[in-house]
Amino acid sequence: MSSKKGLTNSLKAEDVVQAVLLTDNFSDVLAPYCLDTPLSLLPLVNVPLVDYALEYLESSGIHECFIYLCKHTDAVKKHLSGTRWLSEDSPMVIHVQTAEDCLSLGDVMRDLDAKALIQSDFLLMSVDCITNVDIVPIMKEHSARRKNDDRGSVMTLLYREATPGHPVRRHSAQVLLAADAETGRMVFHQRLPAAARGRVTFPLHIFQEQSAVELHYDLADTGLSICSPSVPQLFADNFDFQTRDHFVRGIIVNEEVMGNTVYHRRVGTHYAAHIDSQATLLTVTQDVTDRWVHPVVPENRCPHRADLRCSQRNVYRHRTAKVGSGTRLEGCVALGAGASVGSNCRLLRAVVGPGCQLGDNVTLEDAVLDAGCVLGDRCEVRRSLLGPGVQLAAGARLHPGCVLGAGVRVEGAAELPQGTLLVGRPPEDEFGGGSAPEPSRLVGAGGRGFTFLPEEDEEDTLSPLRLGPAELPTAELSDSGESSEEETEDESEERLDGAESPEVVDDTKLFYSEVLDSLVRGFQEKISPENLILEVNSSKFAYNVTVQELNSLVVKAILSVPEHGSDERLAAPAFLARLQPVLTTFMPLLTNYIKSEESELSCLRALEEFSCDHSAMSACLAKVLMLLYQRDILSETTILSWHADSEGLSPEAVRVRQQVQKLVDWLQEAEEESEDEESEEDSS
Repeated sequence: MSSKKGLTNSLKAEDVVQAVLLTDNFSDVLAPYCLDTPLSLLPLVNVPLVDYALEYLESSGIHECFIYLCKHTDAVKKHLSGTRWLSEDSPMVIHVQTAEDCLSLGDVMRDLDAKALIQSDFLLMSVDCITNVDIVPIMKEHSARRKNDDRGSVMTLLYREATPGHPVRRHSAQVLLAADAETGRMVFHQRLPAAARGRVTFPLHIFQEQSAVELHYDLADTGLSICSPSVPQLFADNFDFQTRDHFVRGIIVNEEVMGNTVYHRRVGTHYAAHIDSQATLLTVTQDVTDRWVHPVVPENRCPHRADLRCSQRNVYRHRTAKVGSGTRLEGCVALGAGASVGSNCRLLRAVVGPGCQLGDNVTLEDAVLDAGCVLGDRCEVRRSLLGPGVQLAAGARLHPGCVLGAGVRVEGAAELPQGTLLVGRPPEDEFGGGSAPEPSRLVGAGGRGFTFLPEEDEEDTLSPLRLGPAELPTAELSDSGESSEEETEDESEERLDGAESPEVVDDTKLFYSEVLDSLVRGFQEKISPENLILEVNSSKFAYNVTVQELNSLVVKAILSVPEHGSDERLAAPAFLARLQPVLTTFMPLLTNYIKSEESELSCLRALEEFSCDHSAMSACLAKVLMLLYQRDILSETTILSWHADSEGLSPEAVRVRQQVQKLVDWLQEAEEESEDEESEEDSS
């Protein structure tokens, strides 16, 4: 589906300003609020996100836009067909690309490369980005740098300043980067997980090779990137690039080999925020209603702008919305088409979707209600998100942090505790067994709602961030105005020298954890070894992991699979019984990574280290070595060389090697017999 291709024919290819709009973030980051709703149709102050994105691109002077639809394609196409964006009057040429087989940003980039759609530098934008940044001058700056200063410049990432604790920062993955202070060229990039605390290790060479380096932990990702035409081809050439982080990491690590560079730029006083969690969704909603994103304001984004009126205290009321007597709209309130609010209600920083029905004496504070919600009398909702069609009986109370998905029905004067996550339909049983789950007790007798359990956080996904009370995570101030949490000089020294030193962020630990999770899932779900190898390679790009560390950690992760999730360690026979099918399954991984004598030694050291801490593995080590020897993973020469190197061994390592002495003796005898046979043949 496309329109008005002739509009760009009069321009030279390099003068056409192009954009790629991603309508999916390839995760369930906003579940359960919009579990079954396309991300692009998620309403922000009662207007779908895709309308904000297209309005921004058009007003910024983009000539040609490729919209990639990867999920719910029919629903998004239906919405677009009813808007002005595909009409002949629209000044921006739009091409809708249906790509349901694309499961990541990398797949989208490879599809762009295969279709040869990109002619010039282009803007890569996620549909969940809300911004008023003047993007064309930044794109021209990127192009000028590529032509005049750095021909290898392939991407410029846009960030906004946001100190730790800022509401637009996603707490589950904070951005840490280092860049050349003069040019902005990035020399280090990493996302730190929420649990990361303490020190971070930077490669020494980034400080040796630059005259001045800036370290940034005060930036938030905007979801905007300026890309060179070579970016899709780079994704196509590197199939382990699945996310933008993978790409950036790969370019930085291989800068000398590939000759490509990545830059960053701050958006200054402009507004830009990436809705990558439920908390940032609520924050951006409040920023839009409070007019911090002007000219991106509700009355300018409403499809029928004459129907929406803006009054004092930033109250946006559709002409068909009804408000009862005595109701106070205290500020930053939006009422959608057909919404009805009863008498004596109190609304503060609240969005009420189209067709919502509120009873009398209802209190909404820092709340978002999607279309068709029904709230009985005396309901209280604070700092919570309600999906389409949610029903609350009279007297229901939602404490801060509640998220109710579409169709949830709460009966009686129920009180939902902070952080409650509910969906309107029972979770799917992947194995098709067992009885249907019972509704949550929180919804009351006759209610409908099932507890939503977020999936384990992975590198390539954004874990659903629960809402919480609106608290500033800063140090409390004493009466004198000084921080009550400041460390004294003695306390600082204690933290540096004593046992209370904060945990160091170790890339190898994070890498090992991700690989182990991938292998456990791969073994349980019978994922092909080729896909697992791609996952492991992708994780390698995300962390400071050497090839030797990768080989060692993959081996240890494979050995950990049999007891993963078990509270007690297995005896040797039971451990070996579980380990054998695991080794058979992951033999292609070992074949892929253990290819040289050095990698074989890394494998043997990993087996030894694991056995030192694991008595069952120590007892099975000889059988494991024999299996790897028979499968040509380990060679006879390398095993003997490893066993002969006994310098500086710990007592545990000595005991481990004693366990394999019979195997070593057998290998030595076989080697001697082979040498005797060769000498006899030579003499004859």
